[in-house]
Amino acid sequence: MPDTPVNEFIVIGDRRFQISEISEFGFVAPIQLPDGETQSQGILILGDSQVPVEFRVRKMIGNESSCSFANLSIVQTESLQKYLRDRNRISSGNEELEARSYDELASGKITDKAAAADNNDALGQKTYVKSFAMLIMVLAMAGLVIMAGFFLRSRSSLSVGNAALVGNWLAVNSKAEGEVSEVFVFEGDHVRKGDLLLRLSNPEVSQANMQLEAEQQTAQAKVVALRKQRATFKAKLEFASRKLDLDRQVALAEMEASEKALKSAEAAYERLKPFLESGAVTQLELDEVENKFLEEESIMITKQNLVRQIDFSKEAAKSNILILGDRIDDELGRIEAELEIAEAELVEISQVLDVLRQNEGALDVVAPRDGVVFVKYIQQGQFVKVADELIGLSHPGETWAAGQVTAGQASRVLPGQPVKIRIPALKLTIDGTVAAVGHRAMYAKGHYNAEFRGNTATDVPIKVHIQDLPENIPSGLRLDMAIGTGFGLKWLDEAMGYQLRDIGAHRRAVPAAQEAEVLALSSKEPALSSK
Repeated sequence: MPDTPVNEFIVIGDRRFQISEISEFGFVAPIQLPDGETQSQGILILGDSQVPVEFRVRKMIGNESSCSFANLSIVQTESLQKYLRDRNRISSGNEELEARSYDELASGKITDKAAAADNNDALGQKTYVKSFAMLIMVLAMAGLVIMAGFFLRSRSSLSVGNAALVGNWLAVNSKAEGEVSEVFVFEGDHVRKGDLLLRLSNPEVSQANMQLEAEQQTAQAKVVALRKQRATFKAKLEFASRKLDLDRQVALAEMEASEKALKSAEAAYERLKPFLESGAVTQLELDEVENKFLEEESIMITKQNLVRQIDFSKEAAKSNILILGDRIDDELGRIEAELEIAEAELVEISQVLDVLRQNEGALDVVAPRDGVVFVKYIQQGQFVKVADELIGLSHPGETWAAGQVTAGQASRVLPGQPVKIRIPALKLTIDGTVAAVGHRAMYAKGHYNAEFRGNTATDVPIKVHIQDLPENIPSGLRLDMAIGTGFGLKWLDEAMGYQLRDIGAHRRAVPAAQEAEVLALSSKEPALSSK
């Protein structure tokens, strides 16, 4: 590229910036836009001409910004292209010759040094015409041999139709259904993993989420209340058990006293009973002593039953059953059953709520990895369903091209064949390798789609891996591709150095930040000139 003229500037507002590089697609200059802005307007000062333009900042290169033009009109594009052609002509030294009109060249009036040199060359050629004619006649047979060689060489390559640069592409799909409420990126924007790309809205999901949150709070409150009831009843059981211990001690003491009184009454009865016959004791007196004995016996039996009842109540308390008089209260069992049901309901509500929260979180669509926005399939206000493709990201890593060959030519194409690739728009030639043929080369949107299909149903798709493609070359460019298919003769292919490349043996990992693999082609290039 020639040295940048000093009269190439971009004027933004009242500031002027020197342009270091310029093409019909964009320019590089040390501009600094306000924070958060990536798009602006300015006036290009190109020599004596001025071209108003809109541009977008793509990335920073050192202290300079790499910018691309946006919304150029036909007039603006033609003005820019004309300036670039004139500048390239001046830098190549053909300014005088190219500036001369057709009539001047046809008239034979040569006044400049370049034209005079051309005239001298023409005179010199006439001098050797006869000599060259004799030489051509002598080499006629050799020429036929050379033509045959060129014919064989032309048969060693195969042109690819509808070829286009696809690039490395990743679809960003919707994880929920809803309406596209906001879109935060433009095609060509660089994004980082986790950056918010767009936002969906779905009132039904939000409403269901709020309703379940309310139900979850109610279920949580019920569980908390039942747990408090359980703790209270357990405390009540513990207190009752302690009271039963005290009651049992009292009952045992009273039972022991009753046993002593019973023994005393029994002894008195037995002592007086023999005196009834002698008349020393009357029957009435003996009956009173006997009644006392029977009363004490009844009291002792009552005390014994009381101790047994206390022991039974203590055993019931160990099983969380409270006996209050004639009433048996299994309150803890009821509480435990209700608590188990309430906890199960809370778990179920929480699980459903987690799913709804995931759906609500899916309304925010984020970048799954670093890359460049390759294409947007949606627009604001559009309704999308689950799994719909929203955005395509082009990321660092493998790069490939897509194209077709006819069904009759497909038998000549094999994975591993070398490919010569030319990008006409950039006048750039690069190398590639056939990676897949047929259905293995078919892709969904952004890969191999209707835009790149052939004219007939019999066209066979191919996929070509590309090595060392500059990062700033956008996907979607049309290509000229020629596949090196060989001569079909083993001895001739070996003589010409033709061989298939082993694709799998030359894969290398790129830096971890790129999280991708790049296809490296074989370092041994075939001595084959594809046409």
